[in-house]
Amino acid sequence: MRLPVFVHILNNAASFLLMRFGMSSSDLSISAHVTLLIACPLLVAGTLVLLRQSGAAPLVASAPDGR
Repeated sequence: MRLPVFVHILNNAASFLLMRFGMSSSDLSISAHVTLLIACPLLVAGTLVLLRQSGAAPLVASAPDGR
């Protein structure tokens, strides 16, 4: 699956900001870890739904004969 360029730019920006300003995981509380464990998969699922709806990530390529 090819992702749009803005997805790569957003990924690089997020990685840079987390490396530069992010806290160490040992500094986070248990509730922060639980929140991240719940929120991150939901964000990924929401992003995939939006990409599929926009047509950027087709689920299955249709056969040329229309099957």
